[in-house]
Amino acid sequence: MNDQRRNAIKFFARNAGFATPPGRMVGAKMLADAEALASKFGCTWEWEFDPEPWDGDGVYVPKEVLTCCMYTDGGELLTSLCGIADPDAKYVRVIQAELALEAFTYGNA
Repeated sequence: MNDQRRNAIKFFARNAGFATPPGRMVGAKMLADAEALASKFGCTWEWEFDPEPWDGDGVYVPKEVLTCCMYTDGGELLTSLCGIADPDAKYVRVIQAELALEAFTYGNA
């Protein structure tokens, strides 16, 4: 295992991959591998303001609500996620890896 993959797995183990099953480390490895695959194939992500109004519980009102779209290197939309509230850099990376995992797992890519 190279250092880049090891560091990616550590990042996702700390910041995502909590679902059981399959378990924290399995989820972290899946996200790290999906992120690497998306990079290898030249996938891109676009972030923009979500046009839909926030539909939260009323207790928390985010400063910004975004949509993230994942594209092939040719510009074809693979998958997207809306309603992302106040993402920081770590959460942006997690969302992008989760979208990559979805695209590659369900055959969208």
